[in-house]
Amino acid sequence: MPNGFHNDPAIDLIFHRHTEHGHYQFHTHRSAAGLVSVHLEHDRGYAYEPRWDSLDLGPWVRGRRPRPTRAQMEELTADLVHRLVALQASNPRSRVRADRASALLLLDGWCILLGGYHTYLRRPGQPLTRVVPPVGSRCDDTMRQTIAAAPQFEDIARDTHVMADQGLMFHGPGECVYDLSGFDELLATTVPLHDRPEWPDIAGAPLDSLDSTGRLVLAMRAEAIAHGSDHLAVRWRAPALPTAP
Repeated sequence: MPNGFHNDPAIDLIFHRHTEHGHYQFHTHRSAAGLVSVHLEHDRGYAYEPRWDSLDLGPWVRGRRPRPTRAQMEELTADLVHRLVALQASNPRSRVRADRASALLLLDGWCILLGGYHTYLRRPGQPLTRVVPPVGSRCDDTMRQTIAAAPQFEDIARDTHVMADQGLMFHGPGECVYDLSGFDELLATTVPLHDRPEWPDIAGAPLDSLDSTGRLVLAMRAEAIAHGSDHLAVRWRAPALPTAP
């Protein structure tokens, strides 16, 4: 690299640009410690225009050694949620209100998942499996009774989007933190791959294979055409352990 920085071979990103207006707007930052990606989501019509310069992504992945503890990651998640709420109020002149925010943070073998990143992990020798957020600990009895009577509403209580003005609706920050120890690969994308007919082929193929990559890009394109949106995929591989001399 001209500036002497060496990229981390464990992480890469695939962007699929379909829309003229560039929605979603993905804001990312990388360093030797990891990656952070943030975007806002909207159901229809005009998109909220935040002051992106009010959110500095660099400190999230800069110079964090030794590896953080779970408690430190939970504190980091709470801070990230707070800043995403502020981002959704950063432009009072916007013609529409912000709906919800999503974020993904990879940091020294930890992962924070907020909102619309469908994420899949692979243990050695196994297919990718979906990370399903828990039913939030902040769900009250009324919500739990509703889910018991109508299981199709369970996804509402698993929603980890950061909502404007209120942050995480049903979850504590710690419920959005995942330890990547023991996993070989991670695939996180704004496309719900597990709903696609080609998902078994993607899940079973090595992350860097032609079959996995090709089917992933085609799934991103299909989702973009169906919903008029841009998409992102983040791929992570566990760092190789040093071999004995």
